[in-house]
Amino acid sequence: MHSYSTEGIYPKKQPKKINEGRNDKPMKNSSKTVRAAVLLLVLCMISTAMMGGTFAKYTSEYAGADTALIARWQFEALGGTNGNSLASLDSAVQPLDLFSHLYSTNINGQNGANGDYIIAPGVNDDFYIQMTFLSDVDAKVTVDFTNIGSAAGLPIEYLVEGSSNWVNEAGLENEFVKQLVANTNTSTPGTLVAANPADNTFTFKRSGVADEDALTTIKQKVTWRWAFDAAEQGDDAAHTAAFASNDGTDTLFGDNSADAATRTSYVLNVSVKAEQIAPVSSQPGSTT
Repeated sequence: MHSYSTEGIYPKKQPKKINEGRNDKPMKNSSKTVRAAVLLLVLCMISTAMMGGTFAKYTSEYAGADTALIARWQFEALGGTNGNSLASLDSAVQPLDLFSHLYSTNINGQNGANGDYIIAPGVNDDFYIQMTFLSDVDAKVTVDFTNIGSAAGLPIEYLVEGSSNWVNEAGLENEFVKQLVANTNTSTPGTLVAANPADNTFTFKRSGVADEDALTTIKQKVTWRWAFDAAEQGDDAAHTAAFASNDGTDTLFGDNSADAATRTSYVLNVSVKAEQIAPVSSQPGSTT
């Protein structure tokens, strides 16, 4: 039996392909983006590695400090029977209380209650010169005694402790330095060295002392006199005619001092000057 049928009359409709008619360009762009991202990541990693190699290195640093102390210098000289201090060691010579005495019978001891002491044949006493030194360096000390009064040639004599020879003011500084060094080194060896009486100097040592913070003190006693007569001077062979007791010479000094307006005076000044000695390196030829 035949029936109407369209089959075979029209072509059979084919199923449409999924991607048929679509544009595949977006797919290609996506692949390029992925590749670009991967490349960028690789470049970043390479860059990071290179930077790490640039900043990672060996480093060392040192910091330190050192301290140097300024060398100490404290020198003082005291003189007289009452320990009066010299006003300035580096300026002109200074007057001291050297001629105070206890004579008050048969003599006016002072010119007024607080005036200058009066001396005459038969008066004698003593005084001290003391030096204290605290330092980290050694010093050259120069001692000078000078009569600057109007009684030039007055027969005042001096006996420095440790000596048996009386001297006048011209020989006092030499004898003082010599005996000071000898007496000090007997009690404290090595404190004073290199005495040179020719120029009245000695070296006051402070380098190498056991107690660096302790003051070093030295003291020298000096006895003075205006001899009453030759018997008081005795038979000391060291005396010369220049200052041997003589009634005529003594009387002349008394006459010259009789005028109240022009009284004769004997002024003994002392100068004690300390100067640093240049340090010396323990390395030969070194100046540093």
